[in-house]
Amino acid sequence: MLNQICIKTAEIILSVLSSQTEVKDNAVCEPVEYFDSIYRLQAGVLNRLSEHVLGADSLFSRLEEHCSAEELEALEVFNIWFKDQKIKKVNLSDLYELMLLIEFPIQDGKITADTENLDSIGSFYTPIELADKIVALTMDNYIYNNIGIERFSSSVKSKSQIRSVKNLFLSTGFGDYSCGTGSFHLAILRYFQSYLASSIQEMKRFSVNFRGIEADSLSLEIAKIQMLEMLGDTKMQGHFNRTFLHRNPLIAPNQEYPDYPFCLEFYYHNDLAMALNQISKCDVLVGNPPWGTVDFDVQHYFHLLCPHLSKIEDETELEIALENLSETHPNLYEWLLKHDESIDLACEEIYNDERFEHSTMGGLHTNVLFTELSNGLCSEIGTTGLVLKGSTLADPLNKRLLKHLSDHNRIHARYDILNSNRIFNIDSSEEFSILILGNNISSKVKHQTGLTKLSEIN
Repeated sequence: MLNQICIKTAEIILSVLSSQTEVKDNAVCEPVEYFDSIYRLQAGVLNRLSEHVLGADSLFSRLEEHCSAEELEALEVFNIWFKDQKIKKVNLSDLYELMLLIEFPIQDGKITADTENLDSIGSFYTPIELADKIVALTMDNYIYNNIGIERFSSSVKSKSQIRSVKNLFLSTGFGDYSCGTGSFHLAILRYFQSYLASSIQEMKRFSVNFRGIEADSLSLEIAKIQMLEMLGDTKMQGHFNRTFLHRNPLIAPNQEYPDYPFCLEFYYHNDLAMALNQISKCDVLVGNPPWGTVDFDVQHYFHLLCPHLSKIEDETELEIALENLSETHPNLYEWLLKHDESIDLACEEIYNDERFEHSTMGGLHTNVLFTELSNGLCSEIGTTGLVLKGSTLADPLNKRLLKHLSDHNRIHARYDILNSNRIFNIDSSEEFSILILGNNISSKVKHQTGLTKLSEIN
């Protein structure tokens, strides 16, 4: 059913883009309008499927206020279609993950909808089972380090032990600084339910200490919606709006960033930058940091916006073509230039940022950068649990970071997992790791390799 919703969403977006977007000589003339329209329509669809949990104050509703008459008409077409399907509930996280796979490239002078990727292998967010496992490992380690109860989630618990853990959690800061649609915050709430038999009121008290950061604004809104639904209290919306931030913690403010309306999927500009004092340290910090790189994938945007440029391999020929583009499509050329300039500045800033002293060898890989950042943002008494791409710990280029963590006794445990049982919706030959960090007084590191099931972790 999710695929059908995505296909219908693609249909209404295509109808609007085909009508509103000017295409000349097989290239988009106004990329800002092109991306803004997609953004508003995605938000409008999510607004209708979220059952207005956040009401008129939600980002989805606010974005809809800026829709054109044509966009509103398209959303009404979607709404009528969706009601006819008689679907009771839609998982917004799973749906949005699929929506991110839809593209609207130019082909033969027309905008098209490419939905072929809906059936491809790929995963943006963390499966529930994996998020639950990482949270259990992280919370158990934190509990053991602070009040001495070993393997709390899998042990037989006395009432006094449960009270001790609840008291600990009342003053514990919980965070995910690449939180996506909130997979790990939801897993923490499930931990409260499963192992502490927490009431809704207790869960609300614990969640007052939740912190989240996410560069994708629609993902962040879904995270808040899902937490409010699980807590059954929309009154906490105002609190979550203050503690869940639409930002990118990898970059600090810099007035040299271009002042420009960047597209939704671009995360390296001043509007998303964070001063160091805006990022709270946490006692329990978990997450699945993005597995990409800090770059502007110009070939991807050539493919979407001006496909003839993506076919040019000779650099001199491409320079001439771009010079011609600056004359025939000045707004498209400026759009490409501003995004490229902003990435160049972000890369320079990250290389010079002492927070990433050990994680910039061999390029700027976000998985590696977030690992060092998360380690630095973990409190003295805290524990960090991350799921990492296999190469993050295995690649020789990242030995400097691994050595730094080892030399400072920061590694508690490492679990290397083969994806042969498709724990992740990525290729079965891929590998990934779970890394548990914190002050390891004993200096003993648990390291399991060749795992194929989460149940094999001990």
